[in-house]
Amino acid sequence: GGAPVELPCASTVLAHPKEINALAVSPNDKLAISGAQDRVLKVWSLGGAMGGSAAADALSIGAEALGVLKGHKRAVWACAFSPVDRVAASGSGDMTVKVWSISDYSCLRTFEGHISSVLKVIFVRGGTLVASSGSDGLVKLWGVKSSECAATLDAHSDKVWALDAYEPPAGIPSGGGGLPGSDAVDTGGGRLAGLELVSGSADSVIVRWADTSAQTAGQVTAASTKAAEEEQRLANAIASGAAAAAFDAALSLLRPRTLLTVVRAFPATPAGDASLRAAVAAAPTPEALAFCLACVREWSTRAQHALTAHRLLHAMLKVVPASSLASLPRAKDLVEGLIPYAERHFERIDKLLVGTRFVDYTLASMRMLTPDALSAAAAAAAAAAGDGTSGDGSRAVSSRAATVGGVAADSGGGSGRVASGGRSMVLDALAALGAALEDA
Repeated sequence: GGAPVELPCASTVLAHPKEINALAVSPNDKLAISGAQDRVLKVWSLGGAMGGSAAADALSIGAEALGVLKGHKRAVWACAFSPVDRVAASGSGDMTVKVWSISDYSCLRTFEGHISSVLKVIFVRGGTLVASSGSDGLVKLWGVKSSECAATLDAHSDKVWALDAYEPPAGIPSGGGGLPGSDAVDTGGGRLAGLELVSGSADSVIVRWADTSAQTAGQVTAASTKAAEEEQRLANAIASGAAAAAFDAALSLLRPRTLLTVVRAFPATPAGDASLRAAVAAAPTPEALAFCLACVREWSTRAQHALTAHRLLHAMLKVVPASSLASLPRAKDLVEGLIPYAERHFERIDKLLVGTRFVDYTLASMRMLTPDALSAAAAAAAAAAGDGTSGDGSRAVSSRAATVGGVAADSGGGSGRVASGGRSMVLDALAALGAALEDA
């Protein structure tokens, strides 16, 4: 109801040659900073510089700037003082945010991340963070010491011209675990008493942003704890030989290499295959089955893992309905990528089977070279060679024949017994047969 207060002009200064876009006063009211279209910022002293009355001197601006901050390549649209340090921040049309020292007027940090002009900057969290908004519709938080973008907030569809922050009073206890300098605490009802930003945009929308970093940190801690428990469960299952429990733990951890080791741990017996099918049937989620299918596709790309991959695939096809497999995430892409490798591996196995048939045929033919037949062949060779060389020749051929005869006698129990003797026996038999044929 009183008379209006008149505010006389204490002083006037021609600060910039072009339009002034931003102005800020320091927390102690002793300095001011201005930013303009001329791409520079100027620092001014408030009070006592122009003479006159005490009241006027307290509010006057110095005729000359204390310092000039140069570095921006486009017009300066925003500036702000830190609440604690002798630093200031500015935002420019060159899409950068710069942090300046008020002591020596040098650039301390340059933050790059906006894709259009920066229109507003403020300090939050006691000067440890700088919040900026721009023509790209984004709000960003920057760490002053780390020079990294701590968060990007995207909800506007047009230029964000207005930005301000609310921080809890100093009496609210700290909850920690959030962004640098976080004070977020749960005050009941799920509401966090922490940093809140309010932004206004040319899309006519005001958005309120709440700091949920403490909640996120709690979720990360819980996830880490659960992962450690699953790691221990997996180690215990592998140590005790519980393949089914190890299979479930490997699926929970989503580790392809560990799952490969676990699948190989199932015995290659009907009982082991049944256990593997039971483990697949107990897969907790469709995502786990999709992970199994992705592992099968990946393992099939390498010949040494192909048998294990198709064993797991066989178990999946046995216990999981085709409709369920078709509904898995990325099922079509995984199956299309798996089919060429499966065809290639089956061709390789077919060639291997043909090769083993040839070995069986060779070993069966060796049984025809009995000791009696070899002795007759040696005698005929000695007679043809003549009396002068028959002694040494017959002894050599007889020696070779005896060697082959011994191999043939060992193979008399069938090709299965020779094969069970291993790869070296087959190669030795083939080498002896070749030598005897050359001498004959």
